[in-house]
Amino acid sequence: IITAYGTGEFVRIYIGIGRPEHRGAVVSHVLSEPGGEERKQLEEGVDRAAEAAVRLLEAPMERVMNEFNRKNE
Repeated sequence: IITAYGTGEFVRIYIGIGRPEHRGAVVSHVLSEPGGEERKQLEEGVDRAAEAAVRLLEAPMERVMNEFNRKNE
């Protein structure tokens, strides 16, 4: 995206990865294949990110951030 646009100045949508059970195992946690409940949560996160991307076409970034950055939804 940066190469195509020639800039890194664009809106990014992040999906949380959770925390590993054992401290210090972040890299293996991030790179491992999610299973069970983690896979379900990841799929829900991807769906929510897609909703946010569409919403960004309709509303100002700050409004979309307020809608999608709420905890426990």
